[in-house]
Amino acid sequence: MIQAQTQWISEENRRLDQELLDQQHDNEIRRQINHQSLLTSKKNARAYSG
Repeated sequence: MIQAQTQWISEENRRLDQELLDQQHDNEIRRQINHQSLLTSKKNARAYSG
C-alpha cells in the first residue's frame, strides 16, 4: 500500500514537473513572439510616420 502511494506520488511529481517545464517553455515562446511583434510594430510606426 505505502509502496503504491509512494510510486503514485513520484509519478505525479514527475508529471507536474514536466507540466511546469512545458508551461515555462510556452511562456518563453510567447514572450519572444510578443517582443518580435513589438519591434515590428515600432518599425512600421516609424515607416508610416516618416
